[in-house]
Amino acid sequence: MLPGIASLYRGVGGAASGAGIYIGTYFAFYGAACNLLARHTDMAAGSVAFVAGAAAAASGSVVKVPLAVCIRSVQAGVYPNVVNAASSIVRAAGARPLHPAPAARTMPERESKCHRLLRARNEAQDI
Repeated sequence: MLPGIASLYRGVGGAASGAGIYIGTYFAFYGAACNLLARHTDMAAGSVAFVAGAAAAASGSVVKVPLAVCIRSVQAGVYPNVVNAASSIVRAAGARPLHPAPAARTMPERESKCHRLLRARNEAQDI
């Protein structure tokens, strides 16, 4: 019973650290973009905040998507931890699988397909 309950929390540490990294990245980009836009444009304050937020969200995705791929791989049981997931994926296929198509940021089924392919590859190697 306990291993079943414990499996509910697999990957929580990675998800929490990934969220912290994303939040830090977002606010760093947001602050830099606000300063840049306020100094070098004559945009209204609301427009500066809106454009800076959009730029920060796009920039944060560059960090968030690879973390999400690795975290979901751990949660799916493909890899034992996030570090192993990242190194195994990069070693096997380069960095491209960590940055799937831009649509994958809004379509979780794309990442699920990636995980099914990774699991099948890993199972084939275990045979």
